Amino acid sequence: MTALRLLIVAGALLFGGCSSSVRFSQIPPTPAAPENFRLGLDNLISENFKGIVGKRVALLTNSAGRASDLLSSFDIFRTATSFHLVSVFTPEHGFDAAITAGNAVSNDTLDRIPIISLYGKYRRPTAEMLSGCDIVVADIQDVGLRSYTFAATMRNVMDACAEYNKQIVVLDRPNPLGGMLVDGSPADTSLLSFVAPLPIPYIHGCTIGELALMMNGENWLPSKKKVRLTVVPMTGWKRFMTWENISLAWLPTSPNVPSPETIRAMAITGLLGEAGGVSIGIGTALPFRFLGRPDALGAEIISKIDDLKLPCKTAKVRFLPEKGAFSGQICTGIMLAPGSGQQRYFSAGIMLLAALRPLLPAIDQNLRKNDSMLRKALADNKLCDALINGENPEKILKIAVEGEIEFRKLRQKYLLYGD
Repeated sequence: MTALRLLIVAGALLFGGCSSSVRFSQIPPTPAAPENFRLGLDNLISENFKGIVGKRVALLTNSAGRASDLLSSFDIFRTATSFHLVSVFTPEHGFDAAITAGNAVSNDTLDRIPIISLYGKYRRPTAEMLSGCDIVVADIQDVGLRSYTFAATMRNVMDACAEYNKQIVVLDRPNPLGGMLVDGSPADTSLLSFVAPLPIPYIHGCTIGELALMMNGENWLPSKKKVRLTVVPMTGWKRFMTWENISLAWLPTSPNVPSPETIRAMAITGLLGEAGGVSIGIGTALPFRFLGRPDALGAEIISKIDDLKLPCKTAKVRFLPEKGAFSGQICTGIMLAPGSGQQRYFSAGIMLLAALRPLLPAIDQNLRKNDSMLRKALADNKLCDALINGENPEKILKIAVEGEIEFRKLRQKYLLYGD
């Protein structure tokens, strides 16, 4: 990225004047992706599985891991004759991406191949789990948000491979939010957890392959060991591209992520959902895209949100969650309609927390609890304290993005794709 662009981004962090409302900068729309776009999996296939021929392979994936023709990596690997698929590792939500967030996933068997859960009794492969393989291949579709646990699972698999002397090959996939947007301060290294596994911003703008290179290069693996890592890059992907630019079908990565629009809304409302006291649409057809309550506070929430000027279109609605907060109760609130641009969704979510904290005591309560999911996801004591103390929006936003420019500089040497 040029020095001029860095200066533009730095200036945008402060959003001009934001005493009464916050303006969220947007990267201009760009043309569609070239026709030669190929996933890392596509490239591995076209290279006749170079690097894994003759190997016993363990595959880290779920049902969203597919080639451009939508054939699953599991089926591709299961039927390959040049190597042997011995086992499959799955992240949170299980192989079928169908298990509710936070629920433990059991081991399974599919076509006589063991499906080993890394979101159950174990979150890191054991020596026994890796004993039957020569190499691990990862084909996992991340969503581009630090709190989404797939990066944590990748970190744990890489760490186990480093300890037990196994090579890992990461098949790269697009960041659905694009590769230019970075929003948020890096997680405090003393506050890392499964929902904040790396010292990166909440929206990091990296592909899963770039994150793997960064983990290895910056000694971010828990064991502080290096793993034998190969990343098979994509072809034809540029940093400006969001999911809509690549004309690739979206397969849900988990039950409540049915579309790329959901991810953008999740970056705004997800933290609020961790606090509770409000429905964010879990249990509806539009998870993370609704926001409201079944009582008089619904109208006050609408008023607060109107003042914020969120980086998406909004509409006043009533909705009925079938599970989650206020299940079975008609809620009054808003619907978020994010576009396909790369906007500062995390910063908008922080402003949403700040604006609704006086209305919803659960936000303040969870900000004060060191072990709350909200505080773990934020991984930033200074930001939590600013929110608790009701600091002005300018100060909160400044704290929320501290270290962002430094992270951009750090990640530069690991980026595989240009603008």
